[in-house]
Amino acid sequence: MAKALALEPRVLFLDESIAGLNPPAQQEMVGLVRQLAQSGLGIVMVEHIMHVIMSLSDHVICMAFGELLAEGDPKHVASHPDVIRAYLGDDND
Repeated sequence: MAKALALEPRVLFLDESIAGLNPPAQQEMVGLVRQLAQSGLGIVMVEHIMHVIMSLSDHVICMAFGELLAEGDPKHVASHPDVIRAYLGDDND
């Protein structure tokens, strides 16, 4: 990430950059990403740690097997029936 930031990008793409970090390191990374976004840098993240997505995101796009399930603000997407069904299953599974 430091190498990418050294190039002074307008948008930073992060793919699972928080996966594998312990909780204190996750919080540090969330703080860093938040600071970068507040400075005006565009951030696009691929992430599966829900508390990270919910705390950082203004807009979420949720996909499963390449198909769009829902998009919008984090609370809307997290409560969308198709997202719940895809990631938690339903009574028919």
